Amino acid sequence: MKILITGTDGFLGKKLFNLLAKKYETFGITRKENRENIFSLDITDNKKANEIFNKIKPEILIHTAALVDVEKCEKEKELAFKVNTEATENIAKICKKPNIKMIYISTDYVFSGKEESYSIKSTPNPISYYGETKLLGEKAVQSLLNNYIIIRPTILYGFNSAEDKKNFVLNTINKLKNNEQVILDNKRIKYPLLIDDVAKTISKLIETNYQGIFHISGPDAVTKYEFGKKIARVFSLPEEKIIGENLKEQYRPYKVRFENQSIVKVLNLEQGLNLIKKQMREAKWK
Repeated sequence: MKILITGTDGFLGKKLFNLLAKKYETFGITRKENRENIFSLDITDNKKANEIFNKIKPEILIHTAALVDVEKCEKEKELAFKVNTEATENIAKICKKPNIKMIYISTDYVFSGKEESYSIKSTPNPISYYGETKLLGEKAVQSLLNNYIIIRPTILYGFNSAEDKKNFVLNTINKLKNNEQVILDNKRIKYPLLIDDVAKTISKLIETNYQGIFHISGPDAVTKYEFGKKIARVFSLPEEKIIGENLKEQYRPYKVRFENQSIVKVLNLEQGLNLIKKQMREAKWK
């Protein structure tokens, strides 16, 4: 089976590529340079995207590439729409005729966070432009295809390499090692989800030929402040440097709790952080 992954050098895409390449003939798309089985492409370039799809002829396309910076999406709405909505729609159109199965990575930000919990039947109601563009991407996939999976994960954390951009765990560790204060929101509730578990879930969904919407969540309800304190404890760093405040993050939902839909064993936060600690040792990260 041939699988093509967009955003191969992204946070989730990298983990996913490394896992699936062990089992399937796996190809990637990145904004960086070409290399073995990985093609350089701006996903908004529809003509070049068609050429790559025609060359590889994948049976499954996993679309992880997106503009995920919430504030940037608010400030640069045209870019956010082009990347998160328009490019997703174009990729869905490419998948339609040869009946390529499309797995679209969406977000819990399609919900407002004002309800007690959310099932796959809950009506989305985003409060941010990021969430809106991802929801429009979902609608494009659903309107164009029958053979699809839309995956809505909660906040992601994990480790690929020291070069991970905007990696909350690594950034927190680095600041604490430099004896810096880390000011984190202590109001909004998150459900941190390990990227390894998302990758395993996607692999399982491929095996079972699942179709439709799928929610996946970490088991622990924590604020970013509590998350930071947990990082400090697991990595034996000074907890007192973690400062909790009610930050005005107006574009982020207060709390999105998913009704359980897990098909793999999802690690709790302490287990996940200890796995990252092990992975960092093996990578000789300093």
